[in-house]
Amino acid sequence: MIPPDPFRLAWSALLRPSTFADYLRGGGAAWLWAGLCALLWLVCTAALLWAVALLWAAIDPRLLLGGFGAAVAFALLLSAMLGQLTSASAGVVENTVFWVVRCLLATIPCLSLLTLGYGLRGQGLANDLALALAGATIGGALACGALVVALLRLRERAAATATRYILAAGAAVVAAELRWSALLPSVVLDLLVLFLVGCVSGLLRPLSWLWQAPLSLGLSVGARAGAPITLVRALNPASFDELGILPLPGLSTSLVQACAADLEAGANWLLDVAAHPGHAQAARAAVRAAAGRANLAHPLLFWLSTCSEGAALLGQVARAGGRGHALISAYAALASVGGPDEWPYVIARNRPAFEAVAGLPGGAAMLALLTTGERVLLADRWPLAVAGARSAPIPDGVVDEPVWAALRIVQDWAADPQPAFAADQEWLIGLLLAELADLDGWPVDLLAAIAEHLRYLIRVEQQRGALLV
Repeated sequence: MIPPDPFRLAWSALLRPSTFADYLRGGGAAWLWAGLCALLWLVCTAALLWAVALLWAAIDPRLLLGGFGAAVAFALLLSAMLGQLTSASAGVVENTVFWVVRCLLATIPCLSLLTLGYGLRGQGLANDLALALAGATIGGALACGALVVALLRLRERAAATATRYILAAGAAVVAAELRWSALLPSVVLDLLVLFLVGCVSGLLRPLSWLWQAPLSLGLSVGARAGAPITLVRALNPASFDELGILPLPGLSTSLVQACAADLEAGANWLLDVAAHPGHAQAARAAVRAAAGRANLAHPLLFWLSTCSEGAALLGQVARAGGRGHALISAYAALASVGGPDEWPYVIARNRPAFEAVAGLPGGAAMLALLTTGERVLLADRWPLAVAGARSAPIPDGVVDEPVWAALRIVQDWAADPQPAFAADQEWLIGLLLAELADLDGWPVDLLAAIAEHLRYLIRVEQQRGALLV
């Protein structure tokens, strides 16, 4: 694995901890490079502070050095505690490197500001009190920011998001109660309240949201205006910040525009956002919005239903209800069929949803596939299967993809009303199975079930002597 540059590695460690954890799975070389990068940033910060001390006579270099050492000690202590908390999530060395590097990179820049204040000469009690209050706020934010990463490593992402909201609400309520009750001395009360305010900030990250929200909204406007989707995706905060949790305005609009401009690239981005710990609701909203768009409903829902991540997303949206619920539920049902015997009944139950939107692009082709599958699988004789395949021809203008090529093979049996040799039928079934090699998801299962049922009907007709051998 090519090691990332120090800037990219620091960015991953701070904002994309899962990417950083994946990099550290590379073993000793990755651990060594991550440690060297952290050391480099540590030396750069120390050098900057020392340069400020030399240029600013009011700063005592000894106090500055002591404050910097205290900041490093705080980072190492925090990493040790979190390393013990998440020891089951990875190997001992890998987990230790992860937390040491991340805590150093996250805490040193913030605490360096306090270090500068700590190094001022003779500022008196007012300066010390201000530093203590600022330290309480920053300490709460850093501690809970690290707790957020620990939650993402220990729990399911949806559960981690709910936990963050609950903890933030609890911290806000306790801070308000302390401020209202005034049971403690004013200095202690201020320290506790500001610590809890820092905790809320670390859990919800509102300061990041203040600049990410306008950026996301501007990108959605750009997507509507025809901006390149690759650029919109790369610049969107959901793509580079894994820790955001507050809703990003315009994100679902950008996802829908991306899918309309490039179905595969947009759908892949949609699945990435659906896996985001804090912005999965934007992906679900985009699916509901796409289900209401004539040119996107069938193409996107079909694409999603043919991969495991997309099928899981459709299932979540279907259970939540809302706009486009019937069609989304129908595609989710097709993606969750458990065996060949279930196909006729699942298709019959969801047929009304497809018939209601058969006039949309891709709707007639989907209806042809499902009708063919239902009638062929319910047929108990070869003539009935042929009639079922002939009853739902593929409409003109369908994109030449493997699923429709395979369906055309099925319908080729119905093109010739004359009886065919059994060997020819076996050859066509072999051709159909070869086409299925290029398919993914539930269409493979449906067409494979059709092929096997046709093979069974051939044997039935052979026993009856209806087909020549």
